[in-house]
Amino acid sequence: MVSDELKFFSNLQSELKGLFLEVCNWPKSFYSTNHKVITGRAIYLLGICIDNLDTRIKELITSEEKIPNNPPSLIIKENLNTAQKRFFFLTSKCKEYLDKIDNYLEDSEGLRDHPSISVLLTVKNTLLNTVELANKFERVNDDIPLEFKNQPNRDQKYELIRKREYIPPRSEKLSDKLMVKLHQIALCVELSAIEICSSFITDNPDMPWEFYFDLSRQCYDEARHTEMLIKRVEELGGKDGMLPIFLDIWESIQLGENLAEKIAIQQVIQEGHGLDSDVIFTEYMANLKDYETAAIFDYITVDEVSHVRLGCKWLIYLCKGDKDQALITLDNAYKKLIHHGYRPKMPVQEKERIWAGMSEDQIAKAKEVVEKTIKQS
Repeated sequence: MVSDELKFFSNLQSELKGLFLEVCNWPKSFYSTNHKVITGRAIYLLGICIDNLDTRIKELITSEEKIPNNPPSLIIKENLNTAQKRFFFLTSKCKEYLDKIDNYLEDSEGLRDHPSISVLLTVKNTLLNTVELANKFERVNDDIPLEFKNQPNRDQKYELIRKREYIPPRSEKLSDKLMVKLHQIALCVELSAIEICSSFITDNPDMPWEFYFDLSRQCYDEARHTEMLIKRVEELGGKDGMLPIFLDIWESIQLGENLAEKIAIQQVIQEGHGLDSDVIFTEYMANLKDYETAAIFDYITVDEVSHVRLGCKWLIYLCKGDKDQALITLDNAYKKLIHHGYRPKMPVQEKERIWAGMSEDQIAKAKEVVEKTIKQS
């Protein structure tokens, strides 16, 4: 037997999961950077709603009840082939769920002072935040049909090249060098990470909900990083799209033959070496008294620790708890990346990597790769 309360929570969660998965499909096919960033944030907000409902559903289960087996459900009655249609769809669905929550609260007097009220109010406020976020939609390239092919789309204002073709502009001014670095990190690394994490969610339907929720948080983090870095580029006198960009990070993920290898490539290796760089760069900018940029990278460092922790956690899960197999998977991922041209050179930051849950063997492997790279350069 399933109570009406449990049924309502389960059905609402099912519908929100359907919307969540639909929105996770969007980042790769958007052209506008702003639309990708908005969606990266929205993915996590929807994840918060689902996670709160999931917690309450488990609390409502009694020995006489079973968790309703409701798969994600979402009915799409139109072709969401433009950004405008998508954001209108997102806001309309959120408002629909808000109405359902309000109606349920009005009709359920017995729930007053009940824990369910607290959960539903949290979900309601989060959905309102999602609507507010979606309303930041800009009509950028809205006449271009959104279609994802072999690689993520980019705004036409960007010059898209291969990484090996990239020649950074020369300048003696530190501010110019900094602009180049920040522009590249924002649009070649952080933006791609939104697309990668959302694709991990949509491409792997059999993973636990916790996996999707972890990745939704990373989507949110990468969206914030992109915004912060572009804003800093503009403060330094540059602008979004002033330099060519490339999709090397996205391409590197395609080297993985399975989810375990892809997690090893993205969250453990690339985020791990990115963590090393962030720690060093934060200190470097602080020494130059550029406290604004130092603060941004200090902020990013904290997030990178959680991303590497996510990677270590799910790599072990996918290797069924076998630490030796996880290390073999990591080694295979390194070999593929190095063949692809990956050359990390920054000293490995042991303290931060330990915080991120990396094993001694994983840290030793990272050191080995960095030492070989330095010897060969």
